[in-house]
Amino acid sequence: MTLSFGYAEASRLATYEYLAFLWPVLADLLIFRLPLASSFMAAAPLVLLGATVASM
Repeated sequence: MTLSFGYAEASRLATYEYLAFLWPVLADLLIFRLPLASSFMAAAPLVLLGATVASM
């Protein structure tokens, strides 16, 4: 990821940084069997939408 900042605009790469929060979510669901909080369920689509709009 650090090397990619030398080749592309930071605004284009920020989207991938926001997608990094999916790994802990998958770990909670699949490994630890923890339910997702309702606040996360409300905020996650907003974060992903913001990252998508920012990369356009």
